[in-house]
Amino acid sequence: MPGPRAHARWWIVDADDDALPDDVDFAEWHLEHIFLKTRDGSESRVTRKSQPGLTTYHHRVQGALVDGEQAVHERTLSLREFRALAKNADPARASIRKTRRAFLWDNEYYLLDTFVAPKSAAGTQTLFVESEKRDAAPPPFLRLVEDVTTTKWFSSHDDDYGRTMALAEEVTGRRHP
Repeated sequence: MPGPRAHARWWIVDADDDALPDDVDFAEWHLEHIFLKTRDGSESRVTRKSQPGLTTYHHRVQGALVDGEQAVHERTLSLREFRALAKNADPARASIRKTRRAFLWDNEYYLLDTFVAPKSAAGTQTLFVESEKRDAAPPPFLRLVEDVTTTKWFSSHDDDYGRTMALAEEVTGRRHP
């Protein structure tokens, strides 16, 4: 039986490396998304996810929206498979690199991303939560810059690449009006 649908919320935030209080445990890893060439308009990417002493590799294919739902297929790869697929990188799309911190606050699971690349988004931080509560709010110890959940430039992109490039364009425009 279907349960309640979660509501995604995204914010641009400003947080120092020590922004999370000492009593908030978090996991941190480095992500690199390499976008692959496709013929059908789907988003295909390979991801390297690294923590000290551990690196994993994944392949994700995200299809087009059908009746408001999006088909997503993801699987874990070996290093050999990752390298083979990465050779098919789309030269028209830059890789996305970011540091991610995942933590719990007020019984919600948050993802705090700090972008490293593309250069236009470097240093930008986003906060994501997927909650059954429509009014989930960012934790009070993070400085909110803007709620971008429903902004046209952000919400109109169903793929991570499009969303990140829209974010980079917006942030670059703010830095250089």
